[in-house]
Amino acid sequence: MNIDSRPGSTLRTKALAFATEIVQSSARDVVQVLFRRKWTIALIFASVSAAAAMYAFTAPAVYESQAKLLIRIGRENLQVDPSVAAGPMIGGVAQNRENELNSELSILTSRLLAEKVVDAVGEAELLEKPHDLTTKERVHQTIQTLKILPKMIMTAVNPQPPVPVRDQAIDALLDNMAVEVEKKTNIISVAFEAHEPTVARKTLETLVEAYLERHIKVHQSQASPQFFEDQTSKFEDKLAQREKERDEFRMGHGISSIEKQKDALLTQITTMEGERSNAAAAVRASDATVASLEKTLRGKSPTLVTSETSGIANATAEKLKSDLTEMRLKETDMAARYPDTYRPLAELHAQIKQAETLLKKEDGSLTTVTKGLDPNHQQLTLQLDTERAMRDSQKARETSISAEIDTVKEKLSALTALEAEMTRLDRDVEVANQEYRDYREGLQRARISAAMDMDKVSNVSVVQPATVSTLPVKPQKARILALGLFLGLFGGVFLAFVREYMDDTLHNKEDIEAKLGVPVLAIITDKEFRSSF
Repeated sequence: MNIDSRPGSTLRTKALAFATEIVQSSARDVVQVLFRRKWTIALIFASVSAAAAMYAFTAPAVYESQAKLLIRIGRENLQVDPSVAAGPMIGGVAQNRENELNSELSILTSRLLAEKVVDAVGEAELLEKPHDLTTKERVHQTIQTLKILPKMIMTAVNPQPPVPVRDQAIDALLDNMAVEVEKKTNIISVAFEAHEPTVARKTLETLVEAYLERHIKVHQSQASPQFFEDQTSKFEDKLAQREKERDEFRMGHGISSIEKQKDALLTQITTMEGERSNAAAAVRASDATVASLEKTLRGKSPTLVTSETSGIANATAEKLKSDLTEMRLKETDMAARYPDTYRPLAELHAQIKQAETLLKKEDGSLTTVTKGLDPNHQQLTLQLDTERAMRDSQKARETSISAEIDTVKEKLSALTALEAEMTRLDRDVEVANQEYRDYREGLQRARISAAMDMDKVSNVSVVQPATVSTLPVKPQKARILALGLFLGLFGGVFLAFVREYMDDTLHNKEDIEAKLGVPVLAIITDKEFRSSF
């Protein structure tokens, strides 16, 4: 429903009047309820206030002793324990501080620590000593009985075996101890409550001492220095054995440094291949030179004419002529005496013909020619022989270099084949050396840790030792009384409205008209009704 909010609006005026009437009616109903239930409210208020006052003035005094511990960053914060020999010590790396503080809280509140404190302090100091109760104590005990009444009922229904005195003392210690971390600090605050200030201080001092010892024991190394000494000696022998195997392998195969030797052989191969290339080039050049010289000498005579003399008488021809004259004279003589069939004459005829034939072949005069060696031909021949010798030398050199290259390559192949084994031996030596160093470092850390444990050195410092309180911290009478007054008043009003809600009695004409649906014509009070009889 929209209401016109302009000034002077009749509808707005009626709405405001209606709302005011509702508020006044509700306030009137509340006042009427409080007035009708005034005795209930007063009874509840008086009862709760009295109970709170009785508890405040009868509860025994409780004294509190406080101590503060600072958790610094120390050897306990290192992620790698000295007993871990597989990796190096990671210094300066802290764990999560919140987790660390929570771990310390767990140690402080552990039952094992509580048992040690109970054994040191004594059960009687932590439990209430039997004695004759005063009136004040009896009242307080009665109130306590009412508080634990539900628990007593449950115990009666389901009885439990009796708890040993030592366990009762341990539970009392844990119940009366408060441990917390102060905000935005690394300080742990520890408090303990007892009925006597000296007992509270003594118990807390014992708890702090037991915690410091337990803290050192929890964070101490899991392996002793003797363990690391044995392992260090073992791995030192292993390292010596690996080094001996590697040295024997090197000496047996003449290895000083695989890489340097390989580099030297590769350099040697490169140099010799360059020399072989030069020799091959020289052979090719010599082949070309030899071919050129052979072509030049081809068809040339090794000699030449040095002098020539013509018109010299041919002695052979003259001799033939003389012989031919004599044979013809002899033929004439014999033809005169013998017939032609005479055999010596026939032979003489034949000799004459042969001499005539030879004479025809001979010149009448001779020419004398003198020849000598050609120096150019000799020089070219010498150059050719020299070039052939050089070529053969270069070919032999090339062949020798090729053989040397093959030999060096075989050495390189053999060295490469040995490299894998050499690498394995070096790796074994390196692994053995790393293992030895790890255990050696672990031995040093274990010795340091053991020495610090013996001197009880830790990262926990007592900032504030256990204090002695001269004033009790409980009961807080003013707070209890104020709380009792508030709860009494609140409880009384709440109970009054509950009873009003559960009550079906008609108290005024509005209730009658609302519930019966008929108008009220007149109201007669109870006093007027009784006076009419």
